[in-house]
Amino acid sequence: MNLDSFAWSGWFVRDAARPLEGETVPDSHDDEVVVYKFFDARLRFPPHPLVIGVMKRFNLKFHQLNPSSFVKLSIYIWGCKSQGVEPDHEGFVHLHQVHSQPRKINVNGKAVLLQFGVYTFVYRHGVEVPVQA
Repeated sequence: MNLDSFAWSGWFVRDAARPLEGETVPDSHDDEVVVYKFFDARLRFPPHPLVIGVMKRFNLKFHQLNPSSFVKLSIYIWGCKSQGVEPDHEGFVHLHQVHSQPRKINVNGKAVLLQFGVYTFVYRHGVEVPVQA
């Protein structure tokens, strides 16, 4: 694929992304994700199928995950592949649970609960983990 078929500095295939057209709160469709600066860390789309499966299983959106969530997903994928095993979202779900880290900020003197970067993955209690990280 040549560079002319890419939009937004080569990060997305043309017409596969859209800017927030006047939205003050991101309103993603079912087949969309909200992203900000993940591309500075070399995150690319489409992500590994495991990521999509895990997000569907836990009913999460990209913008709800904090950066360490992507590290946990990457470690799991690396651990599986390094042992010649295909990463499976059911295996990830067996080892991990979602941990909420709610954050509140004051907006005009009123406490508001943030919806961005507030979830991460932690190992389930009592499971043996292949990689402690």
